[in-house]
Amino acid sequence: MCILSYTPCFIFLRETIAQVDTRTTQKLLQYIMQPLDKDQIPTGFLEEYGCPMLPMATFNGTLTDSNRIDMHLWRTLYFQLQTGWAKTTSNPLLAITTVNSTIKNNSVDTVLFPLLIGSYNTVKSNAFSSNLLSYNSSTNQVHDVQERPESPYNMNNLFAACPVRKDTTRGFEAFIFKSNAIWNNTGKTFSSLQVNFDDGEGFTNISIGTPITVSYTDTGYKRWTIKVTLNDSSILQCYSDYYVLEASSESARYDAQQSIIPAWGVVDPVNGVHDGATIWVNYSNFDRTNTLRKPLIVVEGYDVSTVAPTLQLNYWIGNFIDAINEPQLQYDFNNQLDDTAGYDLVFIDFNDGADDIVRNAAIVQEVINLVNANKVNDDRFGDILQQNVVMGLSMGGLCARYALANMTKNFPGTPTETRLMITHDSPHRGLICTFVL
Repeated sequence: MCILSYTPCFIFLRETIAQVDTRTTQKLLQYIMQPLDKDQIPTGFLEEYGCPMLPMATFNGTLTDSNRIDMHLWRTLYFQLQTGWAKTTSNPLLAITTVNSTIKNNSVDTVLFPLLIGSYNTVKSNAFSSNLLSYNSSTNQVHDVQERPESPYNMNNLFAACPVRKDTTRGFEAFIFKSNAIWNNTGKTFSSLQVNFDDGEGFTNISIGTPITVSYTDTGYKRWTIKVTLNDSSILQCYSDYYVLEASSESARYDAQQSIIPAWGVVDPVNGVHDGATIWVNYSNFDRTNTLRKPLIVVEGYDVSTVAPTLQLNYWIGNFIDAINEPQLQYDFNNQLDDTAGYDLVFIDFNDGADDIVRNAAIVQEVINLVNANKVNDDRFGDILQQNVVMGLSMGGLCARYALANMTKNFPGTPTETRLMITHDSPHRGLICTFVL
């Protein structure tokens, strides 16, 4: 029964088969099932052979409250299916790193809808009790049973689709399905693709490669339904939650699509000092003039995307804007910071977000000096020169605090022009502490 309960097997298996490379969960599972004839797996994809993270049966194309897809789930499901390829021939599904690049490159002018249509096999729950498979306790491996009366494998569907962005800050967006962002290992084609955008219009027929603009006159959660009808008349569906933060008739807010790199916005690496950064700016929409008047400097936290790009995508200003848009916060941070308080958002995106704190603090110090050199009087609030507010996300808080302390102690002739520093555990976990400088 070992194959159906991974965790209890790990301890004694690692001791018993020390000479075999079982350093990862997937390699351990592959060792357990190594004797099986993989040609008898109808699809070639076996859930128990891949990297087990989610119960894939939840996302079988049948609508349930649990079958709600976002991009985190989408990528996890794709990776889980792709790594389940058990045959020795070339995997028909591309590596997740290639898929991530395709999604990124197609998400420029319109909001992309990646689509995954999959079929895979799982080991039947009665495979061992019905003598369809056997388990060798000496080698800790699973074997086929000769002349068994039926296949030990079930056939399953997998369906996942969602927009790469889960909210709108302006009440309308253009969406698109593209042929090179559809991954399908079923051998079937689809006869129709429809989406109910929860806008009162019901299901809308979608044409591949043709953008469709969706507009909302009210705010709040929208539960979309994505439906595909295949050429064998079978139907696959899933939900995706979407949030409208501002109706189309209301004012603009911070939006990643408006973010720019100013003329001074690339901090070049300095040998022996730091690795540099990209500085994104999103000017306030409160009497917008595209000048820096009231800076909120946000320092990104620990980010391993440079040293481990296959594990994490780069955290940038768009992710921060998504975080302050998060509806679970029960407070409209975006509107309060932008339209009400009038802050200009300055985001420090380190070239190496996992670098030494002191090295990245040197970048923060350089950016503060750049901000102070480029900001102008705030004509909205008495034509005064505003002082900065600095926010550090997670480890970014340590970098920011070090930078400000170093400037105050060692460069007294160069004022920080900073009145407040805020440290933040993560973009989703709330305010930890505030330091007044």
